[in-house]
Amino acid sequence: MDKHVQSVVSKILQRSLIGKEKYGTNLERKDLSLIEWLRHAQEESMDFSNYLEVIINTMTDRTFIETISLIKFKIEKGEKITDDEKRVFLIALNKILNDWKISQ
Repeated sequence: MDKHVQSVVSKILQRSLIGKEKYGTNLERKDLSLIEWLRHAQEESMDFSNYLEVIINTMTDRTFIETISLIKFKIEKGEKITDDEKRVFLIALNKILNDWKISQ
């Protein structure tokens, strides 16, 4: 087992212990119907989607800021700006303008 799999296994075991302590039961419980299990899974999935949205937005904002800073630096130094940098800059500018429009 590689270190990544070991890490996941360890986290699953730890989460199981926390769940047992918090809820006084484990996944072998018989008090939930199939639809209740599906609802739990759906709720967890929605939370996961929200977490991903935060991460994506944070990474995107950071990428935009870094790219804009890099382009500013390159303009000041008279260096060539790559097509990828131009593309990210235009996406960032479009996001800034859309955010501004929404706030008006």
